Amino acid sequence: MCAVEPDDALPEAAPGRPALTLLLAGNAGSAFWPQFAASAEYSDGAPDPLNRWSARVLGDIARKHGVSVVFPFDGPPYNPFQQWALRAGNVSRSPLGVLAHRTYGLWFAYRGAFLLPETLDGKRERTGGPCEACVDKPCLDACPAAALTRAQSYAVATCRSHVAGAGAETCGRRGCLIRHACPFGQDYAYGGEQAAFHMAAFIA
Repeated sequence: MCAVEPDDALPEAAPGRPALTLLLAGNAGSAFWPQFAASAEYSDGAPDPLNRWSARVLGDIARKHGVSVVFPFDGPPYNPFQQWALRAGNVSRSPLGVLAHRTYGLWFAYRGAFLLPETLDGKRERTGGPCEACVDKPCLDACPAAALTRAQSYAVATCRSHVAGAGAETCGRRGCLIRHACPFGQDYAYGGEQAAFHMAAFIA
């Protein structure tokens, strides 16, 4: 949760009421996976099943409470979810480029943000993410394709090529080995079906 700032350029939270607070919503680990895997979106064969499922589920919640919701896949232009998350706290930018959470490590994602017409953020204590305090940084030694090393920042094309080819049975099935190497959030690592789903979407 974080306060809305003028540069966010958000729609109204409700008719005639500006958005004052952003409430980020997402998943941590595999808790949501059984519901998504049983959904029509997962099995209907149409593109972007997780985005469509997120829009339906979070959209229903927003309508029930009379507020608006925005998504990371809205755009272009796209909503700055990473900036919002960093503003909300408990996360840091990881060497992989995605955010790392103090509790969930690299095994979480934001699926949307509710726009609230009330100011709710003022007294909440914020803490930083885990990466700044991580001394050993084992993530930098974990990639079998050297898409991320101690000397080189994350190379997306190298990673995608490896997952689609030689790494199909390792990274493609189990999930990113860099994520698995992170010491934070190990208990929230994705299961095999979920990991394979995300990696297939990554190389599509």
